[in-house]
Amino acid sequence: MIFLKSLLFILYNVAMAFALVYSIKFILFYPKEKKFFLKKKVPLTPGLVPKYRKKLMDKLKITLHDYLNACQNFSENNMVTGWEEELYNKAWERLSFFEESKFIPSFLKNKLRHSVALLVFEITRGFLRSFVPYLIQKFEVKKYIELLDEKISIKILEDYYNKYVYKYMLIIVMAFYFLIGIANMILYLIIPK
Repeated sequence: MIFLKSLLFILYNVAMAFALVYSIKFILFYPKEKKFFLKKKVPLTPGLVPKYRKKLMDKLKITLHDYLNACQNFSENNMVTGWEEELYNKAWERLSFFEESKFIPSFLKNKLRHSVALLVFEITRGFLRSFVPYLIQKFEVKKYIELLDEKISIKILEDYYNKYVYKYMLIIVMAFYFLIGIANMILYLIIPK
């Protein structure tokens, strides 16, 4: 009878493991839309994946639009200008060996360092403001984002989660909790009453 009672440790731990892994899946994917109770939104509805999938797709569209606008705007307060200035400063720092060189005349050191850093700046400007927007328009990235938005449904994400994450997480966690259950069972049987 004591041995049968000790088996409850294993069953309890395995049930806890299953409940833990399933609750993670439930929080991620269910419910699919907002739920209301007495005209108040129920917490954690919709699930995290449906909630943040839409936000991610909107963020992709907004980021692409902002980048294309920043490429046409040469003001100091946009992201592309910040990247250009950052690359100029990094090139300036890396070219510090001009200052230490003994073979370059001192009046040329600063000019040469500035000229090479400015060349890096101009190449970066041409790449970021001309070539990348050209590629975005040539390969119609906006259409691919819209296609991605249409094709990646919650069902597909849940299928991939079940196939590549849930199954293996369930096996690993249940095995770990099973071993804990066995340890608890052995301790229960060993300790005298």
